[in-house]
Order: sequence, then structure tokens, then C-alpha cells
Amino acid sequence: MHRSVAELNADIMSFIDAHNEKPKPYKWVKSADEILASVRRFCLKANALGESEEV
Repeated sequence: MHRSVAELNADIMSFIDAHNEKPKPYKWVKSADEILASVRRFCLKANALGESEEV
């Protein structure tokens, strides 16, 4: 658990440095249309949840 932003930042940078020692290219497994459809579904669900909480 991180007790400060500085501690979190240090851990993130440490992860990035370790990962970059042996980098691998990222292979997309979904098309842009599939990704955008997923984002759209998420936004619709989030919007519906937000509307149901409004009173």
C-alpha cells in the first residue's frame, strides 16, 4: 500500500524501468471498432448508473 503520491510514483517508475530492460512490442488483438464498441458500452453503463443515483 502506498502512503504517499511520491511513494506511488517511485514504485511506478521502478516498474517501468524493470519492464524496459526487456521490452516487448504490444500486439493488438482487437480491431479499433471492437475497442470503440467496448468503450461505448462502458460509457452507456456508467451513464445509466450515474442517472440512477440522481434523486
